[in-house]
Amino acid sequence: MARKSSAIDPALLTLVRLLVWGSGLLTILHLLVAFRRLLPDNPLCPQTFDLATVSPLNAGVHQTGDHLCVAKASVGQVGLYAVSEVTPYAFAFVALVLFFRLLRTAATEGPFVELVPVRMRTLGYFAVLGGPVAWYVKLGAMWLLVKTMTSYYDHEWPGFGWSRWEERQPFPYLLLLVGLATVTFARVMRQGGEMRRDLEGTV
Repeated sequence: MARKSSAIDPALLTLVRLLVWGSGLLTILHLLVAFRRLLPDNPLCPQTFDLATVSPLNAGVHQTGDHLCVAKASVGQVGLYAVSEVTPYAFAFVALVLFFRLLRTAATEGPFVELVPVRMRTLGYFAVLGGPVAWYVKLGAMWLLVKTMTSYYDHEWPGFGWSRWEERQPFPYLLLLVGLATVTFARVMRQGGEMRRDLEGTV
């Protein structure tokens, strides 16, 4: 029978569970809003973060401030727009699910069981690897979408300081550091748990 751990406040578990549901609903909502661009009278206007005049523009495309707009988007354009919009929310959803699994394991089985550092390490590696991947997927989808509207940005490849979009979408260095710290703390907890079990076995 699972035992409750006083180390984890039940209110925290409830809060994280609500955040999981909320992020999942936001992901679905943004996906539906993106694909609504396939309907008539729903122009697609990705942001370029560039107030300069963009030229040449492909047929059916016009510029409004730092947005390029197409009145009737293709399925491919809407798909790229959906990827750029949904990726951050999907990443947050998965991260919250992993965090909730970690807290639930610590609450039901205790913070010193072998599974807790495993869950923590998984969360840390997801932040270290998934964060930069999600960032690059978002930037890449934005760049490919804009390329369907103009050849003005053909010389720019998003990533590692080569694109003006990175000025507004900076590389997630903080997330990378948090992930590395989580992986390191997971290793410390695993070793601490092993020492605790060894001591309990000698008593």
